[in-house]
Amino acid sequence: LFYSVTDYSSTGSIKIQNTQIDTLINTYISPRRLVYFNQSSTIKQTKNAHTESKIYPNPASNHVNFILPSDFQKLEIYHLDGRKVFETQTNIKTLNLENWENGIYFVFIQTQNEILNCKLLIE
Repeated sequence: LFYSVTDYSSTGSIKIQNTQIDTLINTYISPRRLVYFNQSSTIKQTKNAHTESKIYPNPASNHVNFILPSDFQKLEIYHLDGRKVFETQTNIKTLNLENWENGIYFVFIQTQNEILNCKLLIE
């Protein structure tokens, strides 16, 4: 895929537009890392019922609950600075957050056909 930078702001966010299809991807630039994520901030039911996912509560403090799709393959969580802080291939229901730093995290849920993503705020 080919990407071109279409907008840059002083906050460190840029929008990248795929030159083959008309989609925009938000990015966050930190030293030596480029983190990208879709514009949506929550995971919602998609076209296929089997890919329905929920993450709650959000914002979270002590724990976060997951309802993962039946074709779930992998769950990854990244800190805003790009560090991977959690990964599992097990369909978990709850994750203990008591020792996690407060802040913004990005959750990626991989299924057989797509990767769903959302932001998770830990307070």
